[in-house]
Amino acid sequence: MFICLLFILLSGCQKEQDINLLYNKWEFEYFTKKGLHISSKEYIPDELKKMTVEFFQDNSITIRGQGNICYRTFKAYENGNLEITGGICTFVGGTKEQLILETRYFNALESSEKFKIKDKNLKIYYNNDDETDMMVFKKL
Repeated sequence: MFICLLFILLSGCQKEQDINLLYNKWEFEYFTKKGLHISSKEYIPDELKKMTVEFFQDNSITIRGQGNICYRTFKAYENGNLEITGGICTFVGGTKEQLILETRYFNALESSEKFKIKDKNLKIYYNNDDETDMMVFKKL
């Protein structure tokens, strides 16, 4: 027990994830930004919600923003590692506020590193300027 706890603290490992739980449609809830030993939730305005991500068993992923959509591929591992790569995105436009949020959302998913599923929430950890931040989704 002590050795595992020490390993977790030193390496940042997490318990195994059931990849099958990932194969769902998830609605974006909020970003979490790390600060000085605390993290803060950054909710988006209701009128900008409805962004989703859907993982399929053939390792394809559909990422829906406000008005644009990306089709990509992913690799998920039982240790919680997650890679989203390749694919194509549409660009049909939107308001300035929508496009800023959507770009941030797409970029965060493209730089994903880990995932964790607990209850009906999906947490995706991504690299943002040498810090690891998190996105939280709820299962639809």
